Amino acid sequence: RTLVRAGRLPVDPSRLRVDLGPEMRSDAAMKRVLLHLFNTILVNETGARTNVDSEFLHDFRVAVRRTRSVFAQVKRVFSTATLERFTPDLKWLGGATGPTRDLDVYLLTFDKYKNSLPEFQREHLEPLRHFLRVHQKIEQEKMAAALGSSRYSEFKRDWRKFLKSPDSATATSGNAAQPIVDAVSRRIRKVYKLAVREGRAIGPDTTAEALHNLRKTCKKLRYLMEIFQALYLPVGLKRLIKTLKVLQENLGDFQDLEVQAVTLRKFGRQMMDEGQVGVDTLFVMGTLIVGLGKRQQKARQAFSVCFAEFDCAENRALFKQIFATAKDQY
Repeated sequence: RTLVRAGRLPVDPSRLRVDLGPEMRSDAAMKRVLLHLFNTILVNETGARTNVDSEFLHDFRVAVRRTRSVFAQVKRVFSTATLERFTPDLKWLGGATGPTRDLDVYLLTFDKYKNSLPEFQREHLEPLRHFLRVHQKIEQEKMAAALGSSRYSEFKRDWRKFLKSPDSATATSGNAAQPIVDAVSRRIRKVYKLAVREGRAIGPDTTAEALHNLRKTCKKLRYLMEIFQALYLPVGLKRLIKTLKVLQENLGDFQDLEVQAVTLRKFGRQMMDEGQVGVDTLFVMGTLIVGLGKRQQKARQAFSVCFAEFDCAENRALFKQIFATAKDQY
């Protein structure tokens, strides 16, 4: 693979390790985590900008998403002014890299789409591959320009300066001086309780939006548990992450299949506008959309089982035990 030739291997996101002590000040620990993620962004930046391999952009975006989540989720560690200073640029960075990654995913998924069709229909899908390659190149150039812009350079300079700035030993406001294990545990418990409430409220007739909201909550919870796992004993924590991952994958499948169907319709309209599509191609794309709808329905039916496994008595006891603090009772 290109990644191997480039001298690196894909990183398993679940194996993120940052050296943290439970009693570290929250501001110092947060900066250490964010600096680790920033280094991951920098390691993948050139590969993402030059399109060496799509995994570079994937890892780049995962690090950005984790940065945004940690920066916002662990409350009252940094000042409101600091949040307002960096949040817009982090959001912009996610938006600037999103369209390219989306098209990368469709190109990576293309053969799977093609092989799901009867053999006599497969050749009619090739115009879609051409369309995806053309537009991926366009979006790649836009993204490369964003990553070469003065805005991005200024963000990197200011972000690095902030992350390496000394922590004030006299800071008493908010949670800055609080032990990181207390701040994180309290936040994990809060997000976990929200996930349980949202999940229990979902029934057979609940709208898709409710499942999408639960997916976002689960993503925040998993980021917190994975990024700060060094603060906790691994016994029990691995089980919680595993069952959360199963639920998150079910919710992700449900949403992704819906997004794919909507996007394929949009691609079809664009291809018509650009004069790049015939009737046969539109027909097989319609066939794919019908198949995606059936798979989404199966994912919806599997939700109750996945959520029940997550929201079981053993997991509830583990959450209470692992994320308890001296000051805050569960």
